[in-house]
Amino acid sequence: THRWPLVVGLGVFLVFHDLLSEPAVLLVFAAVLGSALPRVSFSDPGVDGFVRRAVAALACGWFLAWTVGQPALVRARWFTAPNDARTVVRITRAEPWMLEHLEFRLDFLLAQADPWTWDTAAEALALSDRGVVVAPGRARAWSLRAGAAVRTSQDLGLLPDLNDRIRTSFRRTVDLEPFLPWDRLAWAVHERSLGNRSRARELVDEALAAEPNLVSGWALRAQLALDEGDAVAARRAAQKVQPILDAHRWELLRPYERKLLEQSAAARVAVDEALQR
Repeated sequence: THRWPLVVGLGVFLVFHDLLSEPAVLLVFAAVLGSALPRVSFSDPGVDGFVRRAVAALACGWFLAWTVGQPALVRARWFTAPNDARTVVRITRAEPWMLEHLEFRLDFLLAQADPWTWDTAAEALALSDRGVVVAPGRARAWSLRAGAAVRTSQDLGLLPDLNDRIRTSFRRTVDLEPFLPWDRLAWAVHERSLGNRSRARELVDEALAAEPNLVSGWALRAQLALDEGDAVAARRAAQKVQPILDAHRWELLRPYERKLLEQSAAARVAVDEALQR
């Protein structure tokens, strides 16, 4: 009966492993392994006692090497290898459940200023698919999947089924992180690019409801109003921007707060245009 609490704990960790850090998971695995091993008395005399101790030591050593040593070696290899598709393939083969190299590579591809080629798009889409397989409960994995699909549609055109992929990925991201505005805003930008202004407006309103200090959200709200020829609504949305900037001008901001105040050049142009109406 002493093993049942640990077994139940392992079950809970397995259900929620996407939301937990690796050390916590390893602690539970180590505890369960310790409870599963036969109780060995280190004072047992003779060959039988030595064999039992040796088997227990080898089992524990293998477990630690598999759970700690092998991922550490893979990460060391990743840190020193070139940032290219071949490295990602090798790391994935060695550690199929590792996410850091996938997300780093996707961030690198999404940050490229040059238009994507078909090879780049294929790599990004495949990596993002792998990410949601490894961690289906991780919002960032779904966000990167949506970002890869959006970038593909921007640079290479809206391919068949690509729009479904974008919407499904954004929906899953929003479901997993309902209080963060960024993905709703990116989703709204995509819908606006397709001419779905009413849906874009709904998404912007949801983002602003989650975070009223989202400067880029008010700028996009002004852009949507200008698209519809509503100068009054555009001016009303644009007038929200400067008070938010002024309120945070002299504060020591955290990264989250700095991100709220970011504006693209197009957003600043839209705000200025709305204020002049």
